[in-house]
Amino acid sequence: MSTEEEIKKYIVEIAKTSYMVNFNRKVTEKEIAIILKYLLPRMEKELKEIKKFSDIEYKIYMKKQANQLLFSPGNVISEVQRVIKDFGIEKMIKAREYKRLREMELAARFCLANRKIKGDMLMIMPQDSPDIILVLPDDASTKNIVALPMEIMIVPEIVKVNMATDLPKELANFIKEKKFKKAYGEIFSLLVGFDFTQENLNFNRISEELNKISNNPYQSIFATFTSSDDGKRMSVIKLYPGVTIRKDYILEQEQNLLY
Repeated sequence: MSTEEEIKKYIVEIAKTSYMVNFNRKVTEKEIAIILKYLLPRMEKELKEIKKFSDIEYKIYMKKQANQLLFSPGNVISEVQRVIKDFGIEKMIKAREYKRLREMELAARFCLANRKIKGDMLMIMPQDSPDIILVLPDDASTKNIVALPMEIMIVPEIVKVNMATDLPKELANFIKEKKFKKAYGEIFSLLVGFDFTQENLNFNRISEELNKISNNPYQSIFATFTSSDDGKRMSVIKLYPGVTIRKDYILEQEQNLLY
């Protein structure tokens, strides 16, 4: 079994890889200290509880920890603000190196809207497939959600520009063509981010069209978008199944949502 120093070394490598992949930057010493404080006690406890832990089992266990870093919406929003400040919003939206962070930012919107409704403090675990796992920490008072796998889809403004007059129907079909035909496995939710302010878009119609489509592989479909001209009001809306349910928030005025 590995020593505490060896486990620490492995956690540091996980942190370095995670921050580079997710945020396109190096992790700081302060951040490493916080990660060690969170992960080390849990990993040591688990290692002690596993009987007859062979070297092979140990390596398998450690490999699984590579995807165990959880980020709060506050962490993600801070990273988004950093990129926008340093490089501009255009790069944040379009640059390939920030695609993972964009997906996490959309997931963060979902988490904050969910907190406004239920009070849960979901954490964000980015990965390759599905894109995001939303996790309810062990010490949360509400136990109805443990983990929610979520695929992320981003609809750029150019897609809307190129569509004809029946925009809701065409957007529903666009979602179907892009996400219903691929074999993602057991994914429970799809979160669609619209890269344009669309307060007047008929989301009830989009929902109706999605509910008509057969062979829908998702348990639920949500959309998120900015719904004010100044870009400050964020909206998350359930499109499928059933009727739409919407929640808006303005983080500048609702700092209590942040964690």
